[in-house]
Amino acid sequence: MPRRPGSGRFDVPTGVAPEDEYAIWAAVVPRLVADLKRFDPSIDGAAVHDNDPPTGDAHIELWNDGGGLTIDSEVTEDVEAVLITATLSVLDSGFFENVTRPWPTCPFEDGHSPVGGPHSLVPARRPGRAMWVCPHTGRAYVQLGQLP
Repeated sequence: MPRRPGSGRFDVPTGVAPEDEYAIWAAVVPRLVADLKRFDPSIDGAAVHDNDPPTGDAHIELWNDGGGLTIDSEVTEDVEAVLITATLSVLDSGFFENVTRPWPTCPFEDGHSPVGGPHSLVPARRPGRAMWVCPHTGRAYVQLGQLP
């Protein structure tokens, strides 16, 4: 899957910022990192305040043995939407720049892919939840943050 070249910093507006961006990012990071550790156990991350002393402005910092990534977006109070945006940003980042195999691989084995063979799940919204979903059938697999 081709990746967009870039600086490793994503500024993706997702809506009106809540009073405390840090609280939203702090809710997103554990789920985001839990899934990413299934790909690379060295990946870790944290919500970080933008200012000292801390104010409500914040962002996510992710890192692994090969480098780091900052995700700095305008966020809403919709944690599920912010999690989907953050996951898409990571999947389109340098962390996956040289990845040639599908990840996370779609587990459904019923010949449903029009291209044949293995393919990646994608993050998508299903009623009230951010889920890993087959892009060909729309079938939900697990919630983001719960990859086995």
